[in-house]
Amino acid sequence: MDELKRNIESKGFAEQGEEALKNRNYEQAIEQYTKVIELNPRDSYAYFQRGNALFSLGLFSEAINDYNNAILLNPNFSFAYYKRGSSYYELKQYELALEDFHEVIRQNPEFPFAYYKRGQLMLSLGQVNLALDDLNLSIKLNPSYPKAYFQRAMCLMKINKFEDAVMDLSRVITLNPKNEQAHISRGIALNNLGKQNEAIKDITMAIKIDPNSVTALSYRGLIFSKMKNYDKAVADFSQAMSIDSQNLNLLNNRASAYISMGEYQQAISDYKKALEIEPQNSRLYYNIGNAYSKMNLHPEAIINYDMAIQLNTRFAQAYFARGISNSALSLYKEAIIDLSKAISIDPKYLQAYIARGNNFMKMKYFSKAAEDYTLAIEINPNYSASYLNRAMAFRADNRPESAINDFTEFLKIYNKNDKLSKQVEEWILSLKH
Repeated sequence: MDELKRNIESKGFAEQGEEALKNRNYEQAIEQYTKVIELNPRDSYAYFQRGNALFSLGLFSEAINDYNNAILLNPNFSFAYYKRGSSYYELKQYELALEDFHEVIRQNPEFPFAYYKRGQLMLSLGQVNLALDDLNLSIKLNPSYPKAYFQRAMCLMKINKFEDAVMDLSRVITLNPKNEQAHISRGIALNNLGKQNEAIKDITMAIKIDPNSVTALSYRGLIFSKMKNYDKAVADFSQAMSIDSQNLNLLNNRASAYISMGEYQQAISDYKKALEIEPQNSRLYYNIGNAYSKMNLHPEAIINYDMAIQLNTRFAQAYFARGISNSALSLYKEAIIDLSKAISIDPKYLQAYIARGNNFMKMKYFSKAAEDYTLAIEINPNYSASYLNRAMAFRADNRPESAINDFTEFLKIYNKNDKLSKQVEEWILSLKH
């Protein structure tokens, strides 16, 4: 009678646990399945269900303990392997997750969700082709599972197959029209295909689904920026910031839009707000310096470039920008020192060679200028400005034949019929006579 009574009680607790799981009352489910386990410590299904409740609460390590017990009691319990693998995946313990998904597929080769999870895992590991193989199998076994189409779309976007990604995301949206993330992702794919207006429609739909989606507002703002519709971009970034005021990317993106609008003070204000969030960010000081430079406030620009370099002594762009500001202030020696530092950090920095050559020209060191332009040509033989600049250096250094050759090469690459081309042709004629 004791055993019969125990079985009856156990069944009652299990039924209550099942009902609690259906109603998403996970704490109550844990309580009921714990009672089942106390009455019957060899009930593998009770461990499995308690693990599921723990999993739903995000208690993945605790869930793994229960799945371990379920598997120990029933080594062929494929669903327990599947859920344990999913728990390992959430904990980013990918090797253990992979072992479990392999075992699920070995036990049940027709289980579509195992292929889906293994494909998702492979995508997380950057194994896009293997992920696609698994996701294709998952979809073949279950053509109505939107998550598999979504993950396959993510794979396709990784390898720049945006049209195929759009098709998969459209299937997701057909299966689940309220899938905000699918609308955002399809918008991103359409943007990459150059279909900005369609992209805006998709992301606008995502915002209708969730008006507080910072992700959707941010992406729409970026697309508006790409379309040079900066007012709308600023509006989107501002709305997103009203939801997430500490978002560094939003501040940066809005500041970039302000720069494009010529609203430099507004941009500086945003960059300074971003510095309050991340005071050791050298690029923010660099960006502030660039904004001041665009306003021709070069002393203020230099102060900020100084800070950027102080925080990152290998910041080649900051040395370059400081060199340009020094040059604007006629501090040519200081400019050359900065540009030389930029080149020492990045020996392929073409614009730095050209800028240093320009400063040598201003100091009338024509041979040194020509050397820098030659180095720029070696980096990119198809950049017309380097030939034009070297021709000017040769012309100033009384080397007419070399100047003619470079002017001629410039015209070949430049290939435009404008005032500059006509001026160069006149210089060539004057050098020949």
